[in-house]
Amino acid sequence: MPKQTKATPLVKVLLAIICVSGLGSCANTQHKISVEPELYVKQADFGKGKQVTLKVVDKRSQFAIFKRKAAPKSGLRSAFHTVTIVPRSSIADPIFAKVENGLRQLGFRPARGATTKRKLLLEVLQWRMKSQHQVSAGKVHAKVDTAIRVTAKNGEKQFKKIYKSSMKKSTRMLVGKFKNENFVNNGLSLALQKIFEDKKLLVFLAE
Repeated sequence: MPKQTKATPLVKVLLAIICVSGLGSCANTQHKISVEPELYVKQADFGKGKQVTLKVVDKRSQFAIFKRKAAPKSGLRSAFHTVTIVPRSSIADPIFAKVENGLRQLGFRPARGATTKRKLLLEVLQWRMKSQHQVSAGKVHAKVDTAIRVTAKNGEKQFKKIYKSSMKKSTRMLVGKFKNENFVNNGLSLALQKIFEDKKLLVFLAE
């Protein structure tokens, strides 16, 4: 049988910090976060009161934003189990509210479920966080990737594009809990912001 190496005192201390701070998990743990993206749109009369049917759909392959099974390469094989981060509720409704308000700020009249000439469909394809624990350096490296497919229709014409964002962050374990909620919401906010900064899309809807 292969010989197991014993964890050094430093490794044991860092693993304990991970468990206490929430950076890792010493049991099967599920963290629920609020979906609260931000969207900044300057008020304008770009849409001239034109009505737009708005729809937001969650098309992600799994509900969890983050899921990790990990164990350090040491004798402490049971130090980690599984940690997951999931939305507290549906992600479609908060996104709909932000996009709806953004369209109003631009002078459009967004509607839900109406049959109009102009339609705007947002499909959330990805909203996923990954992390890597660098125990030897006392750091956590995290990344959140977001992808939203937008399909806009104006009569028989169609505009389709996928808007992506990727954010990275590193933090020292010793400075306290890693703020997952703010981080993942910032990734979602960045993708939504890109949609409203696309002049080609806005011109298409306003035609």
